Amino acid sequence: MTRKILLLLLLLPACLYSLNGLLSCKLTPYDAWVCKMTLYADGKTEKDTVDIITTHNLYFTAFPQATCSHWSIPGISTAYASKRCANWQNGIDSTSIKLTLNRALVCDTDTIAANTNLLSHPSFSRYAAFRKSSGDCAGIVYTLRCTDALLNATLRNTGYYTMYASCSTTNGQLLTDSLVVLWMR
Repeated sequence: MTRKILLLLLLLPACLYSLNGLLSCKLTPYDAWVCKMTLYADGKTEKDTVDIITTHNLYFTAFPQATCSHWSIPGISTAYASKRCANWQNGIDSTSIKLTLNRALVCDTDTIAANTNLLSHPSFSRYAAFRKSSGDCAGIVYTLRCTDALLNATLRNTGYYTMYASCSTTNGQLLTDSLVVLWMR
């Protein structure tokens, strides 16, 4: 009996120490790069058509990658470990971000021509809330909030539009993506 108690007393601290190491939440920094960005909507991870009326947010996101190798597997980040934190080696030049549409968009009484940067057009930008919402370990995220005021200002638009997003990284790499959106009331 004393052997069992002694064994228990010797093993208990070792078990607690091991358990503490397994459950600790320390993040290990690693060098990460912005190599690719993705344009997507609330709750959507695939490139489905997005209904602009029921979508509340569009996200413009750069996920961390340990390298910008062309040999990486699409859709799989090299920063897969949940206990790793990106130490960004480059970033997104926020002044270079552009959102355009392949067709003209009527906003209030203005017609915004196709391929015009919506973020710099006053008729659109007065209703659209576009901001950097995250820049942490998991990714750099910009959010375009599709407000009711924006939807009301664009009531006359119907049909499918292709939205194009582009930006440059701070080391000069051009990143692009697109998404089909459906405008209708």
